Amino acid sequence: MKRIISVLLIISMLMIGIYIPINAVTLPDGSDLSPTAAPSSYTTANGWTKITTATQFKNIAAGGKYYLAADIDLTASGVNFKTLAGGANSAKALILDGCGHTVTTKKPLFEELPGGESKVGTHSQIKNLIIKGSISVTLSEITAYDNGFSVAALVGKANGGIFTNIVNNASVTVSDSNNSDIRVAGLVGSVFNDSSKFINCQNNGDLTASVGSGASNYYAMGGIVAYIGYNDVDVYKAYFASCKNTGDVTNKSTATEKTFAGGILGTKKTDTTVQIIACSNTGVLSALNKGIDVAQGLASKSFSNMTIADATKVSSASEFAKINGSGSYYISKNITRSSLRYGKGQIRSG
Repeated sequence: MKRIISVLLIISMLMIGIYIPINAVTLPDGSDLSPTAAPSSYTTANGWTKITTATQFKNIAAGGKYYLAADIDLTASGVNFKTLAGGANSAKALILDGCGHTVTTKKPLFEELPGGESKVGTHSQIKNLIIKGSISVTLSEITAYDNGFSVAALVGKANGGIFTNIVNNASVTVSDSNNSDIRVAGLVGSVFNDSSKFINCQNNGDLTASVGSGASNYYAMGGIVAYIGYNDVDVYKAYFASCKNTGDVTNKSTATEKTFAGGILGTKKTDTTVQIIACSNTGVLSALNKGIDVAQGLASKSFSNMTIADATKVSSASEFAKINGSGSYYISKNITRSSLRYGKGQIRSG
């Protein structure tokens, strides 16, 4: 009966001229992201390339400007994730506008996203994109960088960048016994070499990493980003605004410490400045490790140079136990509890 009523309601709405986005998803700010026509400025004369097939998507190159004019399915075409030429210190940034379309994939879309140091002034930009699928990766498939591996649905390693209105619905699973640093996230595994912005982005995919146990290694996971920073002499800024994670983040590393699971961000280098504003997490964050570096929240632990707006400070195990589904919280210090798997309490702004 409910299904019949729903069908009749949709038919009635169509008859009176109410437009219903067929493939719409809701962004964290409450707006809908659905396929739309490209702006009139997206012309060949202005340097834009239209993408309508998996083969064309495979030919995306650094330094180009691209927009999607159709949903893209990469699962049956043999298209694996790609490394874009350029890397760090490159003026060949990528600009990609999904125009509300969906890319279905079984591998991360990009292994590395090019960009420049601040002195170059170039940032790759990706916006208005939906990702779906079931992504499974072993570390032998990707290239190590800074003594570690980075995996995410959108891009493994980004050299800075601006990411706006991106929704990941794909699950991401990484399985390997490698004892290198490993970073796994919904959107971007690691950000190196330059500043970054994540605005109105959301991860709905469950993230699972069954990885190593090296005592000196970092095993970081985050709903949006797993790791930010390059080394302690580089000072960069990362900005998260109106971002949301609903996917479960499960870090199965058996390392005794340095195991992170964050709703928005996993971990960062000390000198990197991070702002997290009006963001929320409703996914279950868990780790086998019971060490000092694991905690529930928007970020996996408290750091210097980090600001989380509109949230209640949590600085003890007793305060942590009081977190419920209606508040807004952040972790102000390392917290140790006998168990690190908790109920699905909502940690949100506002």
